[in-house]
Amino acid sequence: MIKKNEGLRLTPYYCSSGVLTVGYGHNLAANPLPAEMQRYFGLNGQITTTMANDLLKSDILKATQGAVRLYPDFHTFSMRRKHALIDMCFNLGYTRLSKFVQTNNLINAGKWNEAAENLKSTKWYSQVGNRSLRICQMLKEG
Repeated sequence: MIKKNEGLRLTPYYCSSGVLTVGYGHNLAANPLPAEMQRYFGLNGQITTTMANDLLKSDILKATQGAVRLYPDFHTFSMRRKHALIDMCFNLGYTRLSKFVQTNNLINAGKWNEAAENLKSTKWYSQVGNRSLRICQMLKEG
């Protein structure tokens, strides 16, 4: 899901929110490249697909850990809802997602439709295009 939403770019670019990014949406400002990747990048001006996949695995693990912290019952959620919440945590980062207090409270109360509707009033919803539509649908449908 994240691969589809982010796309792959092996050279650095600025994402829609102005953050320097590479690979599958890897935020370079918050998470600089590991030393060996940085050396390769310095010599070649880009990373490899294998490196992008390694960064993605690490970023998904971090997003999953963030989702687990935000949603104590995360382990009981359907796989679709887990994927949607991991994608949101990946896209926003734990800190920004944690500020969606009303949405998070609704999710933690099991009020999935209300949570999805609440997301529609956020700036994030209008900034990420079809990604937000897919995530809200996944939250509603379970």
